[in-house]
Amino acid sequence: MNLNATLLGELIAFVVFVIFCMKYVWPPIIGAIEARQATIADGLAASDRAAKDLELAQEKATAQLKKAKLEAASIVDAAKKHEAKIVEEAAGKAQAEKERILASGHAEIETERNRAKRRNFVNKWLFLLLLVPRKFLSVQLMPLHIATF
Repeated sequence: MNLNATLLGELIAFVVFVIFCMKYVWPPIIGAIEARQATIADGLAASDRAAKDLELAQEKATAQLKKAKLEAASIVDAAKKHEAKIVEEAAGKAQAEKERILASGHAEIETERNRAKRRNFVNKWLFLLLLVPRKFLSVQLMPLHIATF
């Protein structure tokens, strides 16, 4: 066997094998590799979008939380103002009621004082009206009684 003929046969077999592989074996392998690369690229893009979406969602949640805190603080301030207003109104009503009760009490005391003065005055006059004639009559009548006996 000749070395050149063997080498030439091997070369032809190798070329036929390479052509066969390029035509029938490589396209499915390359297709699978490209599909896998596309899937990986899509996955990476999706993960990047998800990361951006997560970041936006966190920013939005933070903004909503700040807004909710401001609204809560506003509501608490309004409630405190309303509470202070209610307390102030109640204090004003209580003060007015106190003054009304005191005025009523003073008026009642004054009325009772006037009644007592009138009673005292009437009692003194009645005493005088009843006592003076009795003394006057007893002083005058006594000597008359004695003289007649």
